[in-house]
Amino acid sequence: MGVVVRAPWIRLVVFPLMFLVACASAPAPCPTLYPANTPSRVFLWQVTGSHGSLILLGTHQAAGKDDVPAEALRYLDTAEVFVAEAREADESYDQDPGWRRALALPPGRSLMNELPADDFEDLVDRLGASSGAVAKMRPWVALGQLIKTVLAFPTPNMAQALAERAEARHLAMEYLDSWSLQMAFLDMVVSVDDLRGALHDYRNLRCSMTNEVASYRVGASTLIAREKALPATDADDAKTIAIDKRTDVWSAKLRTYLDTGRRAFVAIGVSNIVGPHGIAQRLARAGYTVTRLWSVPRGRARYGIW
Repeated sequence: MGVVVRAPWIRLVVFPLMFLVACASAPAPCPTLYPANTPSRVFLWQVTGSHGSLILLGTHQAAGKDDVPAEALRYLDTAEVFVAEAREADESYDQDPGWRRALALPPGRSLMNELPADDFEDLVDRLGASSGAVAKMRPWVALGQLIKTVLAFPTPNMAQALAERAEARHLAMEYLDSWSLQMAFLDMVVSVDDLRGALHDYRNLRCSMTNEVASYRVGASTLIAREKALPATDADDAKTIAIDKRTDVWSAKLRTYLDTGRRAFVAIGVSNIVGPHGIAQRLARAGYTVTRLWSVPRGRARYGIW
């Protein structure tokens, strides 16, 4: 059975990867991180400069339409432009088949050769795919598919639901990256060793992902921001440089909206925003007023505004 990979996987892997470590077997029960009555907080900020403001919503690929805060939708409906990481899969991808070809390793490379034999067999079994199909996957594609075996992802997810609403309201749609830039980034930050770590820790993978989603839903930055610490000892590490550079580029692009007074609603993966080196802190250090909107309730059902 083959594995079909769609464009949203381009963004799926970046966030979960940072929390993966390395041992294996049947899934273990997941401990409850937060009591059932823990208040639900959202990752929503208002960023203000001398020429205007924008709204910044941190999304998660494993969160769905019902996780979009009602207040965020009100801000979206009054925006001039909707800004996302990259375009969701649509007819434009069919017109540019290069993105699908780019999901495969280049000639001369194969996961069958780059992984130890036992790990490769384990990966094939976990994915339920043919060895030929798995062998040609880039490490980040295989890692994304592996995560999907332990955690169900909603359709539409937050990013897709927000994009659909923005399109329905005929907002200008703009993107921080192209699919080719996103793939190049993932090639830099996801290695074969990362894939091996996830395989070896498969027993705990479901719990680490479940806990991550739980942390997202209660608005806890600690787990979400851990990979943003960028310790000085890793200053020359290729992954650190790639993450730091992209965050810097995205921050600069968001500043153009603030400096030109365009009312932008920005929806990007929350891990790009939080932490001492995330976008929120970078904008604050650049002199903008960054306010997290802590009190906004989550969920749309009780508001009936979809």
